[in-house]
Amino acid sequence: KAKEMRRAYIARNPSYHRKSSLAKNYGVSMDEYGALLAAQNSRCAICGSLKADANKKFMCVDHIAGTMKIRGLLCSKCNWGLGMFNEDPVLLLKAIEYLARPHVLEGKHYRRGIHRTGPRSPGYAGGAK
Repeated sequence: KAKEMRRAYIARNPSYHRKSSLAKNYGVSMDEYGALLAAQNSRCAICGSLKADANKKFMCVDHIAGTMKIRGLLCSKCNWGLGMFNEDPVLLLKAIEYLARPHVLEGKHYRRGIHRTGPRSPGYAGGAK
């Protein structure tokens, strides 16, 4: 019950919750957050998106793990993406190289997540319209 009440309070007062969260987690005031957001033209520092996220009103504070050093503000997707790569520049560069390389295989048919390169099995009636 207490958790539900807290969630309801945070939902009704997102700015107050954000203010206390910024101070507690990063040692930053709402004014400093606002100045950083203005310096980034209210955009994500990576992708340039104007939206924080459909479910969030604020950009994520990107910081160096284990420190209070803030790099910038990110949308949820970019913040999550960096986290998935453990904020490792070498790993991110490897991912970029991987995306830039030519494809290895080219499937001929794609249906329901199964690559088909040969004829359909006898009696196959699926996909008829």
